[in-house]
Amino acid sequence: MANYGYVKIQVAQGKPLQKRIEAFASVLVACVQKALDERWRVVLADFDFDGPTWIVYLPGTATKNRREANRRLLAPDQDVGFTVSLQPRQIAFRHPMNMFERWAQGRVEEEIADHYGRGIFFDATERTQKPGTREYRRGTTFRHYLERNFDKPLSRADARFLNDRFKDHAPKGHW
Repeated sequence: MANYGYVKIQVAQGKPLQKRIEAFASVLVACVQKALDERWRVVLADFDFDGPTWIVYLPGTATKNRREANRRLLAPDQDVGFTVSLQPRQIAFRHPMNMFERWAQGRVEEEIADHYGRGIFFDATERTQKPGTREYRRGTTFRHYLERNFDKPLSRADARFLNDRFKDHAPKGHW
């Protein structure tokens, strides 16, 4: 299934599922805090995707305006966020369509890959990104990440393009 990232992990034989869930949840929370910040929350979802699934989200970012949500490629009434699933022998990240959510998720993917010393396999390209890669963890904001694709110093036209196209995708404090 295309548009997923996977971090392959070794599973301790005979370790009860509940212990694996608890151990991974603490790793996930630590990686979210390190890659993003303390405003983000992690909750175990009431559904699974071939294993326990967590929702990583930024409280207070939901919009009731359907037109605004559609323009930002978000679901109405849902906070900005993404899912992470603990599947047998791998951690799965379903990549969201909203660029800000993808950036945030990419930062967490890289942090988890580093924690486990494993690469991230992308099924869309069938390539594996080595641990230690800092594609998404460059800079501290979504804007820093986007600016890496432009000549330095940033021209007024490029700055205007970034502001017009992406600024409203980034919740307060992340631009």
